Amino acid sequence: KRASVFCGDGKMYITLSHDKFDIAFVDPPYGKGQLSKALELLPRVMSEFGILVCEHPVEEKLPELLDNFSLNKTYKFGKIAFSVYRR
Repeated sequence: KRASVFCGDGKMYITLSHDKFDIAFVDPPYGKGQLSKALELLPRVMSEFGILVCEHPVEEKLPELLDNFSLNKTYKFGKIAFSVYRR
């Protein structure tokens, strides 16, 4: 009851959303620049203690800082990485 999943155009959803999120799992198609666009938009819809978890190719370097979020840890599994941002 306290969670929801949205499948669709994430950029549109984030842009129009008035909700605040505690956790965001971001896994856009690789190599299309969609992850960087999502990371620009997400900080404004995250709660005070929000956590961003991003799946991306290991070779894709993500920024250390996003607005008021900092890269906390990157976990690598073969060709895939998960980067976790926290305020």
